Amino acid sequence: MRLAALLLATNLFAAPPAGEGYTRTFADEFDGNALNAAHWNAQDQDRRDARNSPRAVTVTGGVLTLTTFTENGKHFTGYVLSAGKFEQAQGYFEARIRFNSAPGMWAAFWMMPKTYGKSKDPAKANIDGVEIDIVEHLAQFGGHFDTTIHWGGYGKPLQRTRTQRNKPAKPANEGWHTYAVQWEADGYRFFYDDQLAWKAPNDIPVSQAPQHLLLTCEVKDKGWAGAVPVGGFGGAENSKVRMEVDWVRAWKKSAAR
Repeated sequence: MRLAALLLATNLFAAPPAGEGYTRTFADEFDGNALNAAHWNAQDQDRRDARNSPRAVTVTGGVLTLTTFTENGKHFTGYVLSAGKFEQAQGYFEARIRFNSAPGMWAAFWMMPKTYGKSKDPAKANIDGVEIDIVEHLAQFGGHFDTTIHWGGYGKPLQRTRTQRNKPAKPANEGWHTYAVQWEADGYRFFYDDQLAWKAPNDIPVSQAPQHLLLTCEVKDKGWAGAVPVGGFGGAENSKVRMEVDWVRAWKKSAAR
């Protein structure tokens, strides 16, 4: 059997987006029993109201799990990113994810450039890059989810934001779903289970900067995600608050012949 056919038959590399002429540039199926250090960094630092910890990041049974838990009154969660290991300007980026969110935390699959807001000029966001939130899920959203683009930096008066609250017929908080962005010179299109969820407005700057992938959970008590439950999220061994990722894949448009 030819190699290409073998890869497709074993589902290691699914077909690229239909009819678009893309070439695969990245794939992590989360095989094995540890995070692939060639693809990802697991943060170990305080962020907002939790500690991003490698302890909250596990790989087993072909699934990456980021668990949010509480020990001795301190919250811990998982935050992994491909900065310095995989970065790409434009293409098609997709992940298969299952959410079990709780108040006080949120989970996301998103993209960032290292140069975000560097010029402190929203008009130069195409050079600086933008924050692309392919999916953000909060407990209060139920079966809904957000897709968002930020540019210009953070905080007033620089930051610009456009958000779409998606309300799919198949709820985002029930079972596995795929989330994707097609980011090309003509703009951004977001997909849910291979169906177009949102075409971002044409006045949003189109990033030309290489951007890395992020799979993250974050905790902020009494913030936009709500209040952390009394007593926290449960311990590391029994918490059910998590984001699970079956795979992450990326493509880039093939060069014209």
